[in-house]
Amino acid sequence: MKIFVSYSNDDISHVNSFNKIFNESNKIDSLFIASDKHHKDEYKKMTPGQNWKNEISRKIEESDAAILFLSKSFFTSEEVIDFELPLIRKKESNSKDYKIFPILVNEFKSINNSESKILSEQEFLNAQDTSLSSLRGGRYNLELQNISKRITANTTGSTRAFKRIYKNSRFLIFLILLMFG
Repeated sequence: MKIFVSYSNDDISHVNSFNKIFNESNKIDSLFIASDKHHKDEYKKMTPGQNWKNEISRKIEESDAAILFLSKSFFTSEEVIDFELPLIRKKESNSKDYKIFPILVNEFKSINNSESKILSEQEFLNAQDTSLSSLRGGRYNLELQNISKRITANTTGSTRAFKRIYKNSRFLIFLILLMFG
C-alpha cells in the first residue's frame, strides 16, 4: 500500500521519528514524505529539481491512504490546507477504499477553519493525552509504535485479502486448465 504523509514542516521531527519506527515494523507499505529524498523505492522518493506541486499531486493520486500529522501548524500551513488536503479529500471522495489516518501532534481547537472542524470529529490514532508533542522518551516511542501497529493492521488486512483472492484465483485457473486442458 502507498501512503501519503501530510504534515507541516514545523512537525518534521515527529514525522521522521514515526517514519523510522513505521519502517522498522512494516515492510509492506510505502510512506511518501516530501522531505525524504534518499530512497530506492520510487514512490518514496522526490528528486530535487522536480516541480513539487506536480509531484505531490501525483503521489497523492497514486496513494491508497494518507497519514495526517494534525497540529496548529498543520492547519496554518498554506501548502497543506490550500493544496494537499483538498487533493486528499478529493481522492477520499472518489475511492471508497481510501483511508485517512489522523495523528494528533498537538491540540488545535483554537484554529477555526472548516477542515479543523471536520478533522476534529474523526477518530484519531492517538488520544489528546497522548498527543505527540506532550510525550517524551520511552512513552513517545511506545505511542509511535502503537500508532504504527494500528495503521499496519488497517492496511495489511486489505493486502492480505488481495493476496488470498489472487492465490485462490490462480488455483481456480489451474483447476480449470487441468479439467479442460
